[in-house]
Formats: sequence, C-alpha cells, structure tokens
Amino acid sequence: MTTARRIWQWLGTPAASRVIALLMVAYLVALGALTYGQNRIVSCQAKYAEASARATQARAQLAAQDRQLDLQERALDERDRQTAARSEAAWDAVLAALAADDDQRLEATFADLIRVRGGCGAGSG
Repeated sequence: MTTARRIWQWLGTPAASRVIALLMVAYLVALGALTYGQNRIVSCQAKYAEASARATQARAQLAAQDRQLDLQERALDERDRQTAARSEAAWDAVLAALAADDDQRLEATFADLIRVRGGCGAGSG
C-alpha cells in the first residue's frame, strides 16, 4: 500500500477527526489571541493619539498666552520708553528755563515735569 493511500484511509478514522478538530480549535485560539492583541494595540494607539492631541492643544494655548504676554510686555516697554523720552524733554525744558533765568517759564516747565512724571497730584494726563 502506498503512503498516499494510507494517509487517505487514516483521514477517515475517528482519530483523524479528533486531531483535525483539535488543530482547528488551536487555530481558532491562536487567531483569537492575535485579534485580542491587535485590539489592545489599536486601543493603546488611540489613547496615545488622544493624549498627543490634548498635549498639542495645551502647547498651542500656552504659546498663544506667551505671545499675548509678549505683546503686553512690548507695549509696556514702548510706554516706558515714551514716558522716559517725555520726562527727559521736560527736564531739558526745566534746565533751559533755569539757564534763561525765566521764573514764569520755569514754573510752567516744572509743572509740566511733575505732570509727566505723575507726581504730586498735579493734574491728570
């Protein structure tokens, strides 16, 4: 009897049916484990993508706040620079009035200096 004929005859036996059924169950278990593992991987990737999106959004918000603070700081620096320039000009006017020995002009320029510097409650502006 040839090998092929022996195998064909063995396939018809109850033992062959049990072996085939056992192999099919093992295949299904392996396939289920692979599917479960793949689902876990996909779930982890989804969680990572969500966390990454939240982090990106938080970074964008912080960058916007940082830009806003930078703009406010620049505006304050510009205001300080302009105030310093006005104060310097007012001092120059006071010194020029002193040099000219003009009391009336000295009073006016000194009042302007106080107003520019914001001191002594001398008017608002």
